[in-house]
This record gives sequence, C-alpha cells and structure tokens, in this order.
Amino acid sequence: MKIDFDRLLFRRQYIIGPKAFHPNENWDYLNINNNLILSVHRDLPYAIDKNDQKLTIFIGLGFDPFHPDYDEQAILSTLNKQDISSLIKSTYPIAGRWSIVFQENAKTYLFTDPCGYRQVFYYSDGCQSWCASQPELIKANCLLTYNTDENLHEFIASPEFSQQESAWIGSETIYQNCFHLLPNHYLIFNNNQQVRFYPNTPLLINETPKIIEETSETLKGILAAIANRSQIALALTSGWDSRLLLAASKDLFPKVKGFIDRKGTMPKDHPDLIIATKLAKKLNLDFEIKNSSISPPGWFISLLSTNVTSARVLSKTNMIYSRYIDQEDVIFVNGNCGEIFRNYYDRYCQEDINKISVEKIVSLLGYKGKQTYIRREIEKWKNDFEINKQMGWNLLDFLYWEQRLGNWGAQFPAEEDIAADEISPLNCRLLIDTLLSSPREERSAPEYKIIRKLIHSLLPEALDFPFNPKKRQRLFKIECY
Repeated sequence: MKIDFDRLLFRRQYIIGPKAFHPNENWDYLNINNNLILSVHRDLPYAIDKNDQKLTIFIGLGFDPFHPDYDEQAILSTLNKQDISSLIKSTYPIAGRWSIVFQENAKTYLFTDPCGYRQVFYYSDGCQSWCASQPELIKANCLLTYNTDENLHEFIASPEFSQQESAWIGSETIYQNCFHLLPNHYLIFNNNQQVRFYPNTPLLINETPKIIEETSETLKGILAAIANRSQIALALTSGWDSRLLLAASKDLFPKVKGFIDRKGTMPKDHPDLIIATKLAKKLNLDFEIKNSSISPPGWFISLLSTNVTSARVLSKTNMIYSRYIDQEDVIFVNGNCGEIFRNYYDRYCQEDINKISVEKIVSLLGYKGKQTYIRREIEKWKNDFEINKQMGWNLLDFLYWEQRLGNWGAQFPAEEDIAADEISPLNCRLLIDTLLSSPREERSAPEYKIIRKLIHSLLPEALDFPFNPKKRQRLFKIECY
C-alpha cells in the first residue's frame, strides 16, 4: 500500500489566522472578513454563506434530523444569522462533528457541536491571533513555547493522568497562551474570550411520553441523515447507548453494518462480544467481529503525534491504524455522549449538589492529593457555572459534558481523523436538551427507565438481552479471530 504522507498531514483539520497555511496540494484557503484567512484540508467539508457584513462558515460534518437529505451547505442556508445568539439557537437540532465561524462587522466568533468534538484551540501573542482544530497547526505557523506552569506539569506527571488515558481537564494546554474552547461556550476571537451561552433558561421538566416521542423522531432522523451520506458502521456493545442507536436504526439496516473490535485485548467470552453477536443474529443485522491487534508502525505514530497534540498510543490506536489500512467507505457511529443524560456521576456522589466541594469534584474525576492545577481549573469552571444552579441545572451533568467529553471525549475523534470519520449521533443539543428535561429519577442507574422506554418504543426486541452484565459468562459459543 502506497502511503500518501501529504494527504495524511493534518488530515481533516483547519486553521484560521492572518496568513494562509498551504503545506501541500491537499489544502484550500480563502480570505474571510477581518483580515483573516481560513485554511482547510480537502478531506474536511465546509460551507460558506455571506450576506452584507455577515459571513458564516460551517466546518465539518452536520446532520439535520428534520431534513435528512440536507448537506452542510443546505443546513447552513437554514440557520438564523441575525446575531450570534440566534445562530447558536438555530443549530440545536444539528448533530455531527462541526465548528462554526460567524463574522459580524468587526467581530469574529467561533463555537462547536454540543460536545466540542470538532475542537477549537486559540492563541495570541499580542500581535497575531490564531485558532485551529489542534495546537499543532498553530505551532506550524508561529512560535509556540511550552507551558512552564509547575502545577500543570505535576498534573501531567501524576499516575492518575496516565490511568485516565491522559484525559485533560480545564481549558489550558501544554503550550503557553494556547487555550481550548470548552463545550457550551463561544469564542470571541478578537479578544480570546470564552463566553458561556448554555444553559441560559430554567430547566423545565416535561412529561415522559412527550420526551420519548420527540427523542425517538430526532434520533431516527439523525441516523437517516448519516445513512443518506454513507454506509454506517455501528459499534455494538452490551451497553445502553449502543443499544439505543441500534433500536433507532432498525429501518436503516440495509445501510447499517454492526461491528465490535476486540483490539487485540478483548477475551472471547467478554459480555460485549457475546451480547452484541446475539443481538445482531436475532435482529438479522449484518455484523462483524474485528480484531485490530496489529500495533501501528513508527511512521504512523510519528505522524499522529505531528497532527494531534499529546496523541496517545493505546489499544484503540490499533483500531485507528486498522481503519487506515482498510480504507472502508463508511461513517463509523458510536454511542458516546449518552452519559450526559444518564447522570454518570450520581452513582459516585450522594452529596447535596448545592454544597458539593471542589475537592469532591476532583475526586470524581479520578484524582487524589493536592493537584493544584486541577483544583484551580475546576474552581474556575465551577464559579462560571454557579448561576445556572439557580435555574435547576445539575452541575454534575455538566461536569461530564464539558470536562470529560469536551476533553477526553474529543481526543479520540481527533486522533482518528488521520484514518476515518466517526460520528456520535447523541451529540445533538436538541436531543440532549430534551432528555435532560426528564425527571432525574427516570434517567438514573441502574434501571435508566427513560432509556429503556425509548428502546422499547423503537425496537422492543432489543431489550431481550441484559445490559452490561458484570460477570463474564460463555452464554454460547462463537468463533472469534
């Protein structure tokens, strides 16, 4: 297989700054307003809408559940571009992995998909400002120096950091004056200011039947929109979120292929493997057991580290390399982001949410001891969120959403950009917003009543097998390779 190194360099990425970035023929660039230039890799779709003094750019993959046949240009044409608030509100139904640039008069704004999976990093040296999908792109265009904060280095060197798959916390980066835009915030590029825009209204509790009806239609529409673009490769496990996606995709099975990847480490009697196989057989879903056991070669790891800041080498990196080798014409789909409306941290925290301490939050993130950097970042984040507690929103839901998914959750899709596109259909603000309006006890472990009811309304047979069984049992014999 011939390796096209030029195409793999910063694949599916973008950068905005005072000059064009054109390292090879795989990049396009265009002048936008306010003396800025957008440079985009050719494997990353984008759409532009210009009207009077306003310019809007949609970067990445977007899926409209109510118009499954729309591409990014059609989606962009329907958005409300009156001002930044109206624009953000109009993106609530749009799932996918995207970021949006909005220029109004002399101001430039950026915001992302709900979980920040199409990331925005930004930097200024006082003279020039840049933003990009990864700090490494900024570093390729101007001098970035490493962050010398001893507390940050203590955080990176801690054993917990390694145990947590190098999951970042906060908005700082390993580079001085280079920051990460967190979910539910927009960036004012002119002054590098993050502004929280969500939530901005009181939390309202809705009736369960209404939630189930609206969520079902939204989720089916998202999956239909993805299937209109490509074959779907649906990751299946014994978990709740993949089961929900399986149920919602029942009408699309001819365009859906289920799979599970052992990554060279999953034993043949693992419940995920057994139950996913039985589910697929019962529902007559095309299904494949993969085993990405080959470690990526040195050139691949080196290029991955060039493309993505702090790129990791994990068992799932084998899966990325396998997808590069296979070159399948599919969009990979997973159930990430469902933890937001499944009250992820509730099982670990029985404290009054209005009295929860920074120390407790740090422990929920898996850290012990002093951890000055994490305490500082969490205290800053907690203070930013305080006003929303008065409107009924739960800080722990947003802890997982913004700190966990916005950092750790966004890292793997960024690493995977070198090989394939992957979408989380649950990464949709309308869907998340609707499910967060269900009574808290309806979305609590271990029953997750609202999710069970959703699956039952979509595909009752999908409930015939257990969720996340704790004991590994050889439920039946299957052939694995």
